[in-house]
Amino acid sequence: MKRSQLIVKVFVIALVFAFQSACNSAGNSSGSEATAVPQSEGAQEINENLEAVEIAVDSQTEPTQPSDSAINEASEPADSANEITPETPGSLDVTTEAAEPTPEPADANTEETPEPTADAPHIAFDPENTKDGMVMVFIPAGEFPMGTSDEQRTRLIDEHIWDKNWNESELPLHTVYLDAYWIDQTEVTNGQYALCVADGVCQEPRFLKSATRDSYFGNPEFQNYPVVYIDWTMAKTYCTWAGRRMPTEAEWEKAARGTDGRLYPWGNEIDNTRANFTGSGSEGGDTTAVGSFIEGASPYGVLDMAGNVWEWVADEYAQRYYYNSPSENPPGPTLTGTRYTIRGGSWDGTVNSMRIAHRYGMEVDYTDFPTGGIRCAASP
Repeated sequence: MKRSQLIVKVFVIALVFAFQSACNSAGNSSGSEATAVPQSEGAQEINENLEAVEIAVDSQTEPTQPSDSAINEASEPADSANEITPETPGSLDVTTEAAEPTPEPADANTEETPEPTADAPHIAFDPENTKDGMVMVFIPAGEFPMGTSDEQRTRLIDEHIWDKNWNESELPLHTVYLDAYWIDQTEVTNGQYALCVADGVCQEPRFLKSATRDSYFGNPEFQNYPVVYIDWTMAKTYCTWAGRRMPTEAEWEKAARGTDGRLYPWGNEIDNTRANFTGSGSEGGDTTAVGSFIEGASPYGVLDMAGNVWEWVADEYAQRYYYNSPSENPPGPTLTGTRYTIRGGSWDGTVNSMRIAHRYGMEVDYTDFPTGGIRCAASP
């Protein structure tokens, strides 16, 4: 009886020792496959927790209290993590890298305006977010030189470009600070303006022709050409209908010039291959399709800022306004409301009017204007 009890006791001790050895051997092995050892519920939970943490680290997500659903989510990333943001529409090729996965993608219409970067300094506004399908260009906040310097004036006189009667209003050169804003990449087209007319908000241009074409506005062949025969009030009505506003004179000049004080949108030398104006030979003396002169783009990528058609801006015109204009976000003078500023020159303009700083005043209700068009702006 004692012998059998001893045998049983030794057997039990040996069995326990063998079980413990097996457990230790299984816990210390790091790569080889071993015979599975039954685990308690606590051991299974620990292993599951370790697996969840490893998965979280591998997927670069913050570890949280693991659960079956958390493990599934960590091992199977959301589809949005594999999506690549499409290229921004427009002439600017801007690509944004895919962001970390989020539970629900944000509504594209509610996202904050992205800040410019070294690789993508000027981000085109998605035309789906504008009522008329216009591509817009972001102009960052900051200072720029506005007007004409004495040095530039001397050069222009020597080159027989400066006209004292026209150009004194560009003096003096002064530094202006502007908040960030958006501006249309091109002039408003016939097709875009027709949308406002169809909505019953805008009136048709005074004439449906252009300088050399009997059928222009409403003709499908010229849908992508700038609308003309527009006065200041018609331009303002259109920009308001489109959910935008007219640019100030300072905003227009910065978008055309950048911050280096250049004479023309593309640099400091006139070039008749970069804009539609007298001497360029484009279209035989009439408008061209918007965006036809990519090489004439401004430093921000804004097109047609020299030539094609004059563009109304928000400011009333005062010849000596620069001598006392505010240095920050100048709104233009407050006068009688009868004469407003036009910028940019046109297809029948001379070299003088191609210069960024060139400015001119036109009667507010002047519509006999086959060279006058629209460009709008917007605040962030």
